[in-house]
Amino acid sequence: MKNEEQAIAQGRVEELNSELDGATALIAKQATILTGVANALHGDPPPLTTWSHHDLAELAAAMVAELETRRNTRIVNDALFAAANADVDRIAQRVVRLEAAEENRAGRTTPPTDAEVAAHGARGGSWRCIVTINGEIERSLCSDLNRTPPSSALVGFPRRRGSVYVETWWALDALGRVGAWPIVEVQS
Repeated sequence: MKNEEQAIAQGRVEELNSELDGATALIAKQATILTGVANALHGDPPPLTTWSHHDLAELAAAMVAELETRRNTRIVNDALFAAANADVDRIAQRVVRLEAAEENRAGRTTPPTDAEVAAHGARGGSWRCIVTINGEIERSLCSDLNRTPPSSALVGFPRRRGSVYVETWWALDALGRVGAWPIVEVQS
């Protein structure tokens, strides 16, 4: 019986040695992996030195948090940049509208063309014309809310030599307010 017990014990020792060899190989493989991770996180160690593995989880977590912060910062910066570009576009459009409005308020010294009169009339618009002679308003030549203006307010008006005649035109909207000059495509 003693031989039988020895055989069983010997078999169990061999089984345990095999498990120990497997565990030792696994520990060596994991140590190699951890050393690689430590070197990746800390950088290459000085000669004849290895990095400790005790802080790898905290270091990796800190790096993930830093990456997340940078990603979130980039997202916020991208959003701010997009918003700033949209603001610039809105401001530029507003400047164009203000410049056009200023031009409309100042009026034009060129009478509207027949095509502009037709296009503006189709929207319910009318015209205002103020004529000045030598800087003085000539009321007899002025018109307001005119839906069919002449090609010039000065048609048929006798001109005096040396006098300066200026006619200023405004496009009025359907309510009689100064509005945008109609845009008409030129037919070629």
